[in-house]
Amino acid sequence: MIECKEDEKIEFPLKKVNTFVEFLSVITEMKEALEKKAEELGVNYIGADIWYRGHARKNFTLTPSLFRFICGPEIEKDLFQEYKRLNKQDVKNNDDWGTLYEMQHYFVPTRLLDWTTSHLVALYFAFNSEDSDFPCVFLLHPGILNAKAKVRGELNDYKPFLIHESQYEYQRDYLNEANDKPSLPFAIVPPLKFDRLEAQSGMFTIHGKVIESIEILCPEALAKIEFHNVDKVSTINYLKNAGTTAFSIFPDHTGLAMFLKEKFGLKPYPEKQIITVLKNIWKHDQEEIKKETGQTLHVQGIKGCIIDDMYIERDESTNLENWLKDESKPFAVLTGTAASGKTNLLVNMIFKDDYYVKRPIIYYSLNSYRPHEHSIFSRIADSLEGIPLEKPRQTTADSLDDKTSKKSGQISVSALKEMVKDGRILLILDGLDELARIQGENCVFSLEKDLNLLFEPNKLIKPKIIIACRDHIFKRFPEKGGIMRNNNRCEHIKVENLSTHKIKERLQASFCKKNPQKELMINNVVLEIIAAIPLFYSALCKILGEANARVSSIRTKADLWEIWIGLSTGSYQLVKGNDYVLMILGKVAVDMLKKRNDYLDDQSLGSNLEIVKKLTDNKFPIFVRESNNMYRFIHQAIREYTLAWNMKHGFENPKNESVLTETASFDYESAETYLYLKELLPGNSITTVVEKLGVDLKAMPQKKEWNNFMRNYFEAVGMFGISDDKILDLAISQAKKVIEYPLSGKEHRASFKTKFNAARCLCRLHPTSPPVYCEHVLTYNWQENPDGHLLVYGYAVRGFQMSKHCPGEKPPEVFFELKIGFPDQAGISSYLQHKKHRRQAEISECLIKVLEYLSVYEELHPDGEFLKINASHALIRWFDPQEPSIKRMYRLLAVKNLPWEVKANLMLSLYIHGVVLPEKKDAVITSTKGKNSIILKRP
Repeated sequence: MIECKEDEKIEFPLKKVNTFVEFLSVITEMKEALEKKAEELGVNYIGADIWYRGHARKNFTLTPSLFRFICGPEIEKDLFQEYKRLNKQDVKNNDDWGTLYEMQHYFVPTRLLDWTTSHLVALYFAFNSEDSDFPCVFLLHPGILNAKAKVRGELNDYKPFLIHESQYEYQRDYLNEANDKPSLPFAIVPPLKFDRLEAQSGMFTIHGKVIESIEILCPEALAKIEFHNVDKVSTINYLKNAGTTAFSIFPDHTGLAMFLKEKFGLKPYPEKQIITVLKNIWKHDQEEIKKETGQTLHVQGIKGCIIDDMYIERDESTNLENWLKDESKPFAVLTGTAASGKTNLLVNMIFKDDYYVKRPIIYYSLNSYRPHEHSIFSRIADSLEGIPLEKPRQTTADSLDDKTSKKSGQISVSALKEMVKDGRILLILDGLDELARIQGENCVFSLEKDLNLLFEPNKLIKPKIIIACRDHIFKRFPEKGGIMRNNNRCEHIKVENLSTHKIKERLQASFCKKNPQKELMINNVVLEIIAAIPLFYSALCKILGEANARVSSIRTKADLWEIWIGLSTGSYQLVKGNDYVLMILGKVAVDMLKKRNDYLDDQSLGSNLEIVKKLTDNKFPIFVRESNNMYRFIHQAIREYTLAWNMKHGFENPKNESVLTETASFDYESAETYLYLKELLPGNSITTVVEKLGVDLKAMPQKKEWNNFMRNYFEAVGMFGISDDKILDLAISQAKKVIEYPLSGKEHRASFKTKFNAARCLCRLHPTSPPVYCEHVLTYNWQENPDGHLLVYGYAVRGFQMSKHCPGEKPPEVFFELKIGFPDQAGISSYLQHKKHRRQAEISECLIKVLEYLSVYEELHPDGEFLKINASHALIRWFDPQEPSIKRMYRLLAVKNLPWEVKANLMLSLYIHGVVLPEKKDAVITSTKGKNSIILKRP
């Protein structure tokens, strides 16, 4: 009997293969591993086969067809009885189990899952599909599965058995209402031998009352083989030569028809199905958006858009229309600031412009895309699953069809891809910035590479793809090599501010409808905010009629969100007030941050689910519930404001639990979050926070919480910068003290991560650094190799998440932008001398010392390697070129195990301070067009 602890996560073996020969080799290895696992678990299982199941896509789960429908478990009994009533032929053996097997035989949804003892049959199902995309084969040890379910066979062992031997009755044990049906799935041998079952060497697992997939319920019984870059045609031909065809697997009229289609190359025509699904999506969602209470939308990410008369038309719509008519450029990038109205513009374009109605449109939100798990078209196809092709019919004769027609059937991935490739479908990909924040820049580049493959220069018909992204993320993409900065392939359309006059006019009209004979009193500050961030325009349209809305007091974006949250909580009389609600919202936002996912389900929300529901079904919603029953913030801006408010609360109460102590780092949180925090802090400055914390860095006793707090503290200080000399000196002292904390012994307190955040903070506090770094990130025009700039290595570029500590292929931060002859070394030296800080020598000594200490370790934790990188990064600004220090730098450059990025930064430190560089093979000074420049070559 197998027992697993609740918190014990078991991963089943997974192998990736590229050829059929590799598959045969790996499958033997996997079988042996499962048999060894059974032996380790004490499972008595002799002489039985391993079972197999083939999937056309690797992301398909081991879930029975009945549970793939929203209403499946609820209508199982009615479905079973209706089948028996409508079936005109006698069921073999005329019993309930026979009926269930026959239903499965004719593809009626059941709680059974098909398996086979033939790996060739499994391969056939994996590869013979129009939608085959990253096919895979699962291996199942049925004995382990049955041991987990605690179901024994006739010999008191755990091998699969005829279900009659267990004394189970289908109606009594699975269709009863007492909820005492078996909990976990187990393996069974079908007692009735249909020809098709015999041909397929068919076996079954039957699910119990727990409807999770077998991967979750019993991973220890599984192994999986995925096919990547495999030649599908050769594999299918091998199966044919081995006699594994549709007719051999389905030895009936159905199989004969399938065999003849395969033999003569007849393929389905899925385009009509796709067009019908897309038409129904937009028709349904347009009707639901018009209803303020409309909850379920098929398209994720468009809830809360304005599509009625209150929408203010944008000039960019004309630009998009002109691009669509221009067949030369397949791509368009729509950029703007946070909440600038990009999504609303696209949705209105879809619903209102007849030109766009002429071609089918797919809108896909990228914040749920995982490039390493799915191809983009596979993921889009999955998002279209579950959309009814037509409204269900209500006749009695069709009642069985009604109960199972909740899904449209599989959407052909290959057909979808071809329709986009040929420009027959306009593809809109929204939230590229969210993909960068959640999944990282490598995922963005991977997506860009996949999209680029759709473009064939010599082909007259080209795809039409719109990508929406925040400005500062778009600016980070290189000028060359990618489609989004390629002017020959891509049209860049920037969303500009709205007219304040037009906004006031519309708001006045809306106000007068609700308040006749009254004039709207709204200040110019509010109008300017709305002009830049139209998201608040839709909020004000609702707020104007509310007695509690103090529109005249609005001075910042944060003020608007405070009013909005107050109205949302007031709708349900949450008497604990805004602060309580904001703390709950902060916990939800932190959970999303930890999971790297902007969607949470009921289970993930836990005790916060009730309040999230109240803040969803609301005239002033804070959350949106998508069609897959996942919750997200109605807009990223309110999530960012929520995090900022909770960060402020944490800084004001450093000894209390807060998002600052619970979260290891906000390194990859957007710069906009820090702009909200800046608005919320007294005097729009972090001065009071630094002053309150003082030199006492032991605000809390717990080491983990202390490190979390200090990391986030240094990140905020570095993002804002400090103008007051006294407070600046205090912050520098704090960072220096944390960096100098011992790495071992009784005084060991600061982790490597805390130290490298402190080093990064020091870099940003230097007088040569941009005064407000979070504003610099959003406004600077990042480029690949800009003239007159110096690029250096550092860690964590704002807005790009990385799955592991990695400085990236290219230097991530532009260091200087000088107009005094740069990169002339003399000009740099005079600039640095002018900007030199009074503690230059002291901080230089601190940074060199930590580099010397860490350089002696031949093997160091990755966080320690990044402390080296960030310390060397900060040293470029803080280096004090005294003779002893120069010699120490030379010695560091001679250390063999010093990372390349560290050496690059040390070389730059010496160069810009006028020090003669040592001769090294991987770094030379050269002259380009009469200007001196430094070239560093990665070994």
